[in-house]
Parts: sequence; structure tokens; C-alpha cells
Amino acid sequence: MRRKRKIPLAEQGGNGEAESVEPSLFSRHGVGYYMRAVHNVSVKLAQLEIEPYGINVTMWVLIRALFHAGSELTQRELVVHAELAQSSISAQLFLLVKLGLISVKSSPTDRRKAVYALTAKGCALAKRLEPISVDLAKVALRGLSAEEIVLLRTLLPRLRQNLASKIEHSRVHGGGAANRRSRHERPETAETSPRRSTGRRLG
Repeated sequence: MRRKRKIPLAEQGGNGEAESVEPSLFSRHGVGYYMRAVHNVSVKLAQLEIEPYGINVTMWVLIRALFHAGSELTQRELVVHAELAQSSISAQLFLLVKLGLISVKSSPTDRRKAVYALTAKGCALAKRLEPISVDLAKVALRGLSAEEIVLLRTLLPRLRQNLASKIEHSRVHGGGAANRRSRHERPETAETSPRRSTGRRLG
């Protein structure tokens, strides 16, 4: 009697059923699942480390962006440097100004735009927190060989580029696969269905 091959855990889905060698992006064993899990636990750990300083992770990211830019930045430039959504930083910038960690003024080249910069207090905090960022990276990479770290740093940007290219493609061509399918599967209406003969004779 032929014995059934035992399915390795890496090939099983969350419900124990076999999946393809390349599971879906956000399935239990998909690449997206692990990327999101790493991000979530990194944010939690970072928040624990910086909590005594009275700021949150988004504030820290904005402080680091200004610190490493070394110059004044507009809100749009901060979005690019910090890689955050513009809608998520307005309130955080207001709080950072209130805490005296950053300053805000009108742009000398365009009075309609505001530019942000670290204050002396903010710069001192950025320098104090920078070792924490280094330590967190060491914690995350603990147990990995130098070759594995190099490979990781090579593969992750490639994954990001693949997904970013797909986003751009969807923008240019009007939505993703689901939208394209919905257009093809749209039910016929009086305007979209071909005119059918009613069987009546004219005249």
C-alpha cells in the first residue's frame, strides 16, 4: 500500500491544508505575513524603549528624518524622508512643536509652505535615541551570520521594488486584478447589453 507523503509545515496553510510552494502573500506562511509581523513587533519594542522620553514611534521617525536630513524640511519632504503617510504626521508635528523638539516657520522661498527643523532640545534627543536604534537592529539580527544579513539586505529591497512597481502599474492602468475582473463580470444593463429584437414587426 502506497504511503502518503507527510506535508512539511512550511507547505501547510493555517488550517493544516497543503498550499503551493509559494503561498499567498498574507497567508500564515507568506512573505507578507512575516514582514508585517517583524514590523509590528519592532514598533512595539521601539515604543517600549522610547516611552520614558515622552514620545511615540511616529514622533521618533520624524525626529530621525530631520536629524539625518540635516536641514529644514517641508511636510511633503518629511513624508518622503520618513516614509509615512501625510495624513498621519500632521498631528504628530503639532505635538513635537508643542514639546519644543522641532520648530516651524514659513518657507523663505514660498510663504504658503511651512518648514520644520529640530530645535537644540530635539537635536539632543535625537543623539540620545540614536544608540537605541542601533541596539534594536542588533537585537533583530541576533543569530544571523554576516552572509545571511547581506542576503537579507539584498532581498528585502527587491521585494519592495516588486510591490512598488505593481502599485505604479495599477495606478497607470486603473486598479488591480480584482477591479479588472469586476469590470468583466459586471452584469448587463439596458445601456451595456446588446439590443435584442422584440419580435415586433414595424409597419
